[in-house]
Amino acid sequence: MNNALLAAAGIADPNTRGNAASADPRAVVGILRANKIPLLDLAAGVCPVDIERSEPWREALRIEAASREEQLAAFAIVTARLRSEGIDHVLFKSAGGFPYRSSNLDLLVAPARFRSAAGLLEAAGHLRMPHYREEHKLLFHRFQSGRSVLSVHLHDAVSWGRVVILEGSGVVARAVPSSDGSCSIASPVDRVVTTLAHALYETDQVRLADLRTLRLAVADPAFSWEAARARVAERGWEDGFFAIITIVAAVEVSILGSSCIPDALRATAFARMEESAWAGRYARRLAATIGRAAPPSLPLRLSKINSKVHYVERLMRQRDRAPDERLADVVAAGWNLLEGRLKLRCRPAVVVSLSGLDGSGKSMVVRAVRAAMEVCEIPVATVWSRGGFTGWMAAVKRHGRRVLPIPGPGAAEEKRRWLERPGVGSVFAFAVLIEQLAHHALRIAAPRALGWSIVCDRHVYDTAADLIVKAGPRWGVVTATRLLIGLTRRPDLPLLLDLSPATAIGRKTQDAGAEPERQAAALTAIARAHGLVRIDADRSDAEVVDEAVERTLRAAFAKFEPTDAPVETRP
Repeated sequence: MNNALLAAAGIADPNTRGNAASADPRAVVGILRANKIPLLDLAAGVCPVDIERSEPWREALRIEAASREEQLAAFAIVTARLRSEGIDHVLFKSAGGFPYRSSNLDLLVAPARFRSAAGLLEAAGHLRMPHYREEHKLLFHRFQSGRSVLSVHLHDAVSWGRVVILEGSGVVARAVPSSDGSCSIASPVDRVVTTLAHALYETDQVRLADLRTLRLAVADPAFSWEAARARVAERGWEDGFFAIITIVAAVEVSILGSSCIPDALRATAFARMEESAWAGRYARRLAATIGRAAPPSLPLRLSKINSKVHYVERLMRQRDRAPDERLADVVAAGWNLLEGRLKLRCRPAVVVSLSGLDGSGKSMVVRAVRAAMEVCEIPVATVWSRGGFTGWMAAVKRHGRRVLPIPGPGAAEEKRRWLERPGVGSVFAFAVLIEQLAHHALRIAAPRALGWSIVCDRHVYDTAADLIVKAGPRWGVVTATRLLIGLTRRPDLPLLLDLSPATAIGRKTQDAGAEPERQAAALTAIARAHGLVRIDADRSDAEVVDEAVERTLRAAFAKFEPTDAPVETRP
């Protein structure tokens, strides 16, 4: 691995970084991001000059700075609320505070204050993910303008599934101030224990960020390997501890020439691995392979099977659990993993429809809502619906124009007059009825039955309004629209982006013959009759998107099976 890259990561000595010209700036940025290294946390001059002056590096810094400011602003609200209630909280995965490059901001509080902290987060506008089910943890997202600006993983222990690595009260009691004094972080010993356990049980990889956290913590005068081993022994995962330090030490020696793990501890770990039939064999072979080959690329992927073997071993050796309880824990952990992989927790599916005048922002809101649902790991698809515009209906109209004087596309006024002829509008309305019933069954009902949530850009309500405006409120047209709405399942959340006709015309998105006044009147009548939820679309885009996203996620979460906050950590 290039020494310039290691120096940029804040791991190697800058004086031995090698030839700066040999490092590609884009590659450096890409690898540092993949390894969760915060660029803003690197001191000026650590990275080679040619990289620091490059546009890819400067652009990466600008993006990270903006993200950091956004994250800090949201986190400041959380911190203020927790402090106001006297709740101590710790960023236990951070090497030194902010910037923070993990996908979630991992925040730990003492078990006794867990429920209070969760309530304060919700009061601050963070949405709890009820389908995220893991002991000792809750997941929250804070959305702004449809984007998740802060994802908080609230813990009452350092744990993965049912494996507890460190008890929460102790982590809080031993916490120290961050490098900038803005928050509390885990003690050096707890940081090392957490980092090693995280690589083994959670990520199945060794990253530059892990090496950096490890070396920074070990260099702290307050660090003690004896204390680290004692905490590992207390929780009963010595085999996993020795396995991961065997691998990490081999990686350090390969790319840096030395390890921060003492030789005596490494020898003890290797000897312990020789006694282990399963996990030890993998750790020995991988360490030997790393020692013989060229320095590995990081992140170094580890065997998921090896990780799960350690996990099951830890569950089966819980001293405070009876044998049948341990077996039940293994089965529950396997089912929880399967639920997560197949997204079975995100059931039942939800259908959200967006209706409104052209120019009301339906497509914009649909994109934001879908993105928010994807962030929340809800399987989702989008469906665009407009009566008379499916592929086969367009083919019927195209062939019909060869034998009938049907106005072509763009002839809005001629089309309106043609549809107002006696009988023609009713025939067209019933043709659209058949088309939309088939479209709804295939594109919405069937995926929903398979567990996919659907976000609809226009729905049967828009089609009904279109028919009434274009063909007039004749008996046949009204009957067809009533059947269309009555025979399709009502969305779980039917939203109406209520835009004034004057604003729609001002946005110049409305066809000249579309008559936004009549369209708005028809949609308003339908909304009143069928209980559509109104969102004022005359406001700013951010306000409209925020309301739509929050309503959508709350509607989705209301359908998931509720879960309680984790109970206090077992001793």
